[in-house]
Amino acid sequence: MASFASQPLFIFFFSVLFITIEAEFSCESVTTSTKRMEKTTRLHFYFHDIVSGKNPTVVNIIRPHKKSAGSFGSTNMVDDPLTQKPKLSSELVGRAQGIYASASQHDVGLLMVMNFAFSEGTYNIQWEYT
Repeated sequence: MASFASQPLFIFFFSVLFITIEAEFSCESVTTSTKRMEKTTRLHFYFHDIVSGKNPTVVNIIRPHKKSAGSFGSTNMVDDPLTQKPKLSSELVGRAQGIYASASQHDVGLLMVMNFAFSEGTYNIQWEYT
């Protein structure tokens, strides 16, 4: 029978052997994964959100409750121009259409749902109705 002092050494040896074998199987499973190339598209345009003036692109459709300390519940509908350059008078490439609302009672929190409809370039999709 093995001595009391050699039992911990025996357990240690087999524990290290088991961990080494387990690590080897783990490495093999990682190397079998398939690498994929991702296509990246870079869009560059300017978003004009005009909230006041003669021709606003934002309309408040739901006002906040009178008892609200902030603007909680305020909801706005938008139809903003997207242009090729920073000036609003530059070439129109599409529109940003959607809704945004103040969603927090205590802090600044904004809910925004937006569609980008491109009218020029590669991502312009013309629908034909027959």
